[in-house]
Amino acid sequence: MTDEVQIRHPKTITHSVNRRLYRERAILAFGGKCCKCGFSDSRALQFDHVNGGGCAEVKKQAMKPSYYLQILAAEEGKFQLLCANCNWIKRHESGELKDIGKKTSVTMRIYWEEVRAGKRPAPKHKI
Repeated sequence: MTDEVQIRHPKTITHSVNRRLYRERAILAFGGKCCKCGFSDSRALQFDHVNGGGCAEVKKQAMKPSYYLQILAAEEGKFQLLCANCNWIKRHESGELKDIGKKTSVTMRIYWEEVRAGKRPAPKHKI
């Protein structure tokens, strides 16, 4: 058995380090804790678009270090820092999750139609 070492490209390492540094800088600029409950473990803190609609922006920018620079440069009141729990509660209460449920149920319906039609193998575990 050979021990393989994965070597990452220096540019990828720099990108990851910069992203983490910019994220920490942005977290500190927003007070370093959830604005609802005060939770402060940065691993579970998320930037939330106060007025919703940030999903498309996050999909385009989330993995880029510049995303956190945009958060820092944004006008006051556009973003807030929430812990993961408060963010999901906010999404639920504001109705941001309605589309997710519809997409999931449609996807599952299509999946099971394909299984019944023999276009897709049935799952091996019992449901």
